Amino acid sequence: MVKNGNEATKVIAVRKESPMAQAILKWVRRCLEKKVAGLREEFAGLKRYCPPGMTTNAFNANADRSRYKDVPAQDAYRVVLKWHANPGMEYIHANYVASPISEKRFICCQGPMDNTIADFWHMVIQEETEVIIMLCNIIEKGQNKCSQYWPETIGAKALYQDIEVTLVNNSETIGNDVNVKKNRLRIRWKSADGKATGRDITHIHWQDWPDRGVPPTSGTPGALLSAIRGNRKPIVVHCSAGIGRTGSIVAIECVLEKLSYGKDCENMDMLLKELRSQRPYSIQNDLQYLFVHRIVLFAIFDRFKVGEMAPELVPLHQQFIKDYDEATT
Repeated sequence: MVKNGNEATKVIAVRKESPMAQAILKWVRRCLEKKVAGLREEFAGLKRYCPPGMTTNAFNANADRSRYKDVPAQDAYRVVLKWHANPGMEYIHANYVASPISEKRFICCQGPMDNTIADFWHMVIQEETEVIIMLCNIIEKGQNKCSQYWPETIGAKALYQDIEVTLVNNSETIGNDVNVKKNRLRIRWKSADGKATGRDITHIHWQDWPDRGVPPTSGTPGALLSAIRGNRKPIVVHCSAGIGRTGSIVAIECVLEKLSYGKDCENMDMLLKELRSQRPYSIQNDLQYLFVHRIVLFAIFDRFKVGEMAPELVPLHQQFIKDYDEATT
């Protein structure tokens, strides 16, 4: 069901003949004609897909710095730490993921562990990251999913090796959704020449997205992505393993970016392969694959007046929503 309480949809006028409109219509038509059952079947054929020739040498050598033994980080596209104060430690369970905007648009990573919190912050500083998106909670169903890597009280400071982190503000939300908190963190460190420096980080914490599941359909993903879209530095995204929820939100933005540039994004099976070629195992199950499609439809159908450009798609869209709700409730 659609969850209310989010920002109003802004209608954007596009000519039906424009590359953007044509890309949108091709994507929507393919999605709706596949139907929910067809998309689930499509995912089933790709469920175990991994990039050919994938190697995991760094992961194999750093078992104590990896959260899950069955979620290896591939060597290709991995983030290599080059922190001046810790030259011997270059491994972190994180991979770059490209989009039309940048070859390093996202960094998908596992939730920090107690012994990798400093590594996480070293990565944020090294990559000049300004936004972190957290899609899990510290504890879920009684199990630790991520270490507490920032202080919880406004004004409080925490020291992680040589990185000082302060919580400046935690009173904002994204899209009027009380379950998506927007924190402002301030990090300070000493550069290689010993100079004290620092900057502010936007930390967005989505708190009600269940592990291996999907949240209610709403404008929240669109509001979240709109809030970070102007950023041009690598955006760090993590859940616990850094593949399911993380892969889903990254896939949504990759589709929306491609469509906004008028790029062909019709074959979603190829997009999934492309995503997994950079961050293997992204999107863990068919419900998350459906969620990506449902949210993209939610984001573009009314905004771009798809029903006016192609009235024959309206009943298909209504049936898709009904079938999706039945599949995910």
